[in-house]
Amino acid sequence: MQVRVELNVWSCATEPASSILCGHRSVLASPAFRGSETYPYGANPLNVDFMRTRVLSAIFILVGCTSYPTEQVGSTSAAVVGTWSSAGTLSVARGLFSTELRNIAVADGRVLVVGGGSAASQSKVDVLSATTGAPTAGPALSSAREMFATIALADGSALAAGGQNRVGPNATVLTSAEKWSATSGSWSPTGSLTTARAFASATRLPDGRVLVVGGSGTYLGPGLASAELYDPSSGQFSLTTGAPSLGRFGHVSAILPNGKVFIVGGNTAWGAVPPLSTELFEPTTRTFSSGPNMITRRIAHAGARLLDGRIIYCGGCTTADCSSTAHATCEIYDPTLNTIAATGSLATGGGALSLVTLATGEVLLVGGITNGSAQARAELYDPVVGTWSTAGTMSNARYDSGIALMRDGRAVVSGGRSGSTSGSTYVSSVELYAPATLPITCQICQIDGTCVTLQDGVPCNLGSCNAGACVPKPDAGTVDATPDSTTTISDGSSDAYDSSALDATDSTTADATAYDAVVPVDTAIDTAIVDARADVIVDAQPDVSPAVEASVPDAGSVTSRVDASDNPPSSKSEHGGCSTSGSRSSGGELWFAFAAIIIVTARRVAGLPIHKSQRARACQRCRQDC
Repeated sequence: MQVRVELNVWSCATEPASSILCGHRSVLASPAFRGSETYPYGANPLNVDFMRTRVLSAIFILVGCTSYPTEQVGSTSAAVVGTWSSAGTLSVARGLFSTELRNIAVADGRVLVVGGGSAASQSKVDVLSATTGAPTAGPALSSAREMFATIALADGSALAAGGQNRVGPNATVLTSAEKWSATSGSWSPTGSLTTARAFASATRLPDGRVLVVGGSGTYLGPGLASAELYDPSSGQFSLTTGAPSLGRFGHVSAILPNGKVFIVGGNTAWGAVPPLSTELFEPTTRTFSSGPNMITRRIAHAGARLLDGRIIYCGGCTTADCSSTAHATCEIYDPTLNTIAATGSLATGGGALSLVTLATGEVLLVGGITNGSAQARAELYDPVVGTWSTAGTMSNARYDSGIALMRDGRAVVSGGRSGSTSGSTYVSSVELYAPATLPITCQICQIDGTCVTLQDGVPCNLGSCNAGACVPKPDAGTVDATPDSTTTISDGSSDAYDSSALDATDSTTADATAYDAVVPVDTAIDTAIVDARADVIVDAQPDVSPAVEASVPDAGSVTSRVDASDNPPSSKSEHGGCSTSGSRSSGGELWFAFAAIIIVTARRVAGLPIHKSQRARACQRCRQDC
C-alpha cells in the first residue's frame, strides 16, 4: 500500500511524521521534489517506536504541516499561486463570444476567439498561438454573430451555430451555422439549425455529435423548449426525439462520464424567476428526463467538469443582467448518486464569469460582475478539500470574457467587458495563467465534452506527458547507450547522461530524462545536502580525505553503501545509512530536529523569509539522527 504526498497538501493524519520529514528523498530539503512522490505506508527511516511516532505526528500536525508548501525544481521559494502574464491584444475589443463564455481550443493547440459583440456584433476571428497565446487575425465568419453555440469538433475543426447578428432590439436571431477548417483556417457554411436560437448551449457527445439545447428564438424572447443534434459526418442538424420539459436560455450544459448531458440553471423568460429544476439528456434514446433540483436559482452562472466526472457550477444571478448582488455559492452535481450538494463558496460573488478545468485537477475561475461592476479576481477550486483560494489578479477586470485551456497546461483568457452594467466597455487584452503546481493528468476533458491533450514533454507530477499520459521518469542514473556528446547537468557539470529530452539517437523512452549520476562529476562542488537532480542523498561533505568525512552516509556508490571512511560505520545499515536494528542516537537529537522544523514553520506562518539552508540544516539534522 502506498500513500501519495501531494505537492501542496501533506496528509499528516495518514503519513507517519518520520516518513514525511525524513524520507529517503527529503520533501523539505530536496529541490528535486517535483509534484508528488509515493512512499510505502509505514516506512520509517528514523526507526522510532510506535508511541514516539504517534506523539511526533501529533506535534507536527499541531504546527500546521498540512499546509506547508513545497518547492518545484529550480525555484528558490515555495510557489503560493500561479502567475499571470500578457499575451497581446485582440484585433477588435469584444466579448459575449458564446453562450457559455468559452473560446474554442482546437486539437492542434491553437485557440479560436470567434465573433462576439462590441459596438456591433462581430465577424472577426482571432487565432491564439499554441505556444505563446499571442493573437493574430484570422479569416472572418461569413455572418457577424454573438451569444452563439460554438464548440471544437472531434476531427480538429470547429462549429459556430446560431446567435444574434447585432446588439439591441433590431437584432436578428440566426439559424445559419459555419464550420472552421484547421487546414485552410477559413470558415464555410454547414447545415442550418432547424430553429433560430441565441443563448443556446453546445455539448459534444462521445460519438462526436453536438447537442444544442434551448436558447431564445427572438431578441429577449422566451426560452425554447427544444434541442437539436448536429452530425459532423452529414453536416446536418435534426431535432431530438424528446424535448426538454422547460424552455431555457443562459443555462449550463455538461457532459457526464456515462455520456449523458446535464442541463442546469438558466431562465425561461427575461424577467422571470429562474427555475430550480435540472434535466438529463440520454443520447441513445435522444430524450430528456428530470434531474435533481438545484439549491439556489441562478442564471449567468458558469460550470466546470472535475477530473472525477462531477460537475461544479458557481455564481450567477437571479436576473439576466446581474444588476443585483451576484451569488458566491457553488454546487456540485454527482452523476453517480444523481444528487446536488453545496461546496465551498467563492470569496466574491459573480455572474457572467468564466471557469475552466486545469490539468492540475483544480478549477480556475476568473472575472465576473458583482454589484454592477466587473472583477479582476481569479480563484482556484481544490476538489480534494472542496474550497476556493486566490489565484492572483488579472491585469484587466472583465466579465463576459472567453476562456480556454492550452496544450502546455496554461489557461488563456480573452476579451470581455469591463466597467459596469450601466456603462461597460469592451476589453481587447489576452492574459495567460500558469498554474503553480504540476499537472496530475495529461488529458483533460472539459464540461462541453471537448478534451485537451497536453503536448509531449510537458512536465507532470510523475515525469512528463507522452501521448496523453503522465509517464513516470526512468530510473535515475541510467546510462544512455548513445549519450549526448555534451550534456549539461543542473549542477553545471556535464557527463554521459541524456538531457531531459530525447535526443536524435534515442530509440526508447528509457533513455530519456536520465538524471545526474549518484555522484556528480565533481563531488566537491556539492554544497547542498541534495544535488538538484540526484536520486538519493548526496554526501554533504565529500571525501576530500577520510579525515574530514562527515557522519552523513556517503552516497558515493550506486548502491548507496556506506563508505569505508564513514564515521561511525557500525551504526549504519547497508541501505541509506540508517540502523535497522533499533539502535539510534539520543532522543535529544531527534527533538532538536523537530524543534528546527517548528522554527521553520513558525517563520513561514509569520511571513518571514525561509532560506534553503535553514530547511537543509533541519533535514540534515533529521538524517544524521538516524
